Amino acid sequence: MHAAVLRYFIEVARRGSIRKAADVLHVASSAVNRQIINLEDELGTPLFYRVPGGVRLTAAGELLLSHANSTLLDFERVRDEIEDLKGLKTGNIRIIAIDSLMVDVLPEAIAAFHDTYPDVTYAVVAAGPADVTKELASGNADIAISFVPERQTVVRTVREIATPMGVVMRPDHPLANRKSLSVPDCLDYPLFMQPDILPLSPVLEAELNAARTRVRPKLISNSMDLHKRLIKQGVGIAFFTPVAFLREVANGELVHVPLAEPHLANLRMGIIIPSQRQLSPMTMAMVAHLEGFLMGIESQLG
Repeated sequence: MHAAVLRYFIEVARRGSIRKAADVLHVASSAVNRQIINLEDELGTPLFYRVPGGVRLTAAGELLLSHANSTLLDFERVRDEIEDLKGLKTGNIRIIAIDSLMVDVLPEAIAAFHDTYPDVTYAVVAAGPADVTKELASGNADIAISFVPERQTVVRTVREIATPMGVVMRPDHPLANRKSLSVPDCLDYPLFMQPDILPLSPVLEAELNAARTRVRPKLISNSMDLHKRLIKQGVGIAFFTPVAFLREVANGELVHVPLAEPHLANLRMGIIIPSQRQLSPMTMAMVAHLEGFLMGIESQLG
């Protein structure tokens, strides 16, 4: 089966809608629908149930999806390797990372890599720590930069550094001169929260339960830029690692005070790749490049 047909099928399965898949693929819905119908005719069985609001995979569709993901990954890997052999230095690198890396760290890393490999393309997606293993194992991403997961067989950590969770605030905040803070220390001040703060959630919930306190966050947002701007304006404080605020802390605009809870003080961030499939040479070149950036961050953190 042609790679384009597989992409259409995979996108429809992922989105649960022919129309939404067509929007992502930038083609007409009728073209996607025609490809799906042709595929079903070729296989002699329905691949999707047509349901209100979209589609749902049949048992045959589930089988084909597993095959399609594997086939398309192999095709893209071989294509990238052929391009490298031709000396074109091209390829597509798929990265997922926690949102705090999207503002400064990843833009700088990609810009530097672009200087050496200007023809490489990128797919970069922000994702919570809980999604890393699934996205790497399924082939939706090749490289992750996130909190290091518990021992896994389907992924491996190439390089990691200590990135303690702390409280980010302005230098004139009442808590700014503390050497460390606990979660309860912060509960009397306006708090900004993220929808997906997996490493923090269990500890925060335990502390709140013990104190019989419910927090009403001043702001809940997955926009790192919004958090950063409002913290600078003194509207509130937030729980983050220092990685997204290196520049602001260095020039004195903001302060990062580590949290004392051991689970949060000992957090580690790393470069994570799948352990059960081979990555293209260009992707491995990016892995090595990101290792250098991670070591630079470690030196700044002291």
